[in-house]
Amino acid sequence: MNMRILAIETSTWLASVAVAENGEVLAEWEALTRGQHASVLLPAIREVLAQARLGLEQLDAVAVSVGPGSFTGLRVGLSVAKALAYARKTAVVGIPTLEVVAHAAPADAAYVAAALDARKGELYAAVFRRVGAELEPCVPERLVSFEAFLASLPRPCTILGDAVERYGDLFHQRLGEHGNILPFPQWAPRARVVAQLARRQLARFGLPTQWPEEPHYLRPPEAQVHRSRAA
Repeated sequence: MNMRILAIETSTWLASVAVAENGEVLAEWEALTRGQHASVLLPAIREVLAQARLGLEQLDAVAVSVGPGSFTGLRVGLSVAKALAYARKTAVVGIPTLEVVAHAAPADAAYVAAALDARKGELYAAVFRRVGAELEPCVPERLVSFEAFLASLPRPCTILGDAVERYGDLFHQRLGEHGNILPFPQWAPRARVVAQLARRQLARFGLPTQWPEEPHYLRPPEAQVHRSRAA
């Protein structure tokens, strides 16, 4: 399927944008935003579209990483994706963030654990098994404690995601030679992978008729928790 896709990834503090056509990345941008997604995302989109020599009207779909991950980053990414798609009258394709993380792993990794730091001693995590050229989930995404995450891992296993920043030393200590711990942000979720997974999804199922309503947080945002307690 020959499609032009604008892809957005804002689930961690490494934000990225890419434009791909027929599986080839035409232009991409990334930056360590440290929570400043709102101020950099639209200029970055204009930049990659200019580099690709495309206008919004030439896009077939907007793909976006929908979580779990940074509450603010996900909200900004999905809001921008929906606004652009509405203006273009095209579709928004939501891609689960932990799948984006896992597909950044080396092609020879038999088992891949995608782990994002959820704070409070917890992780957003999922484990995937390589079957041919595909990654299939063998432990579904969930909010989990560090110890429960370790207990769920097959051995050997490749681990990547921003949880490595906080727990990298512990991963090395507890897993030893059975863990291949990939550093962040070198092995971060990126928009080029969002575009790749969106193209695969569109080839299988066609354009979605419904857009993602909200990011997939796995845990309610703090503001929502505070409102619930106040009520």
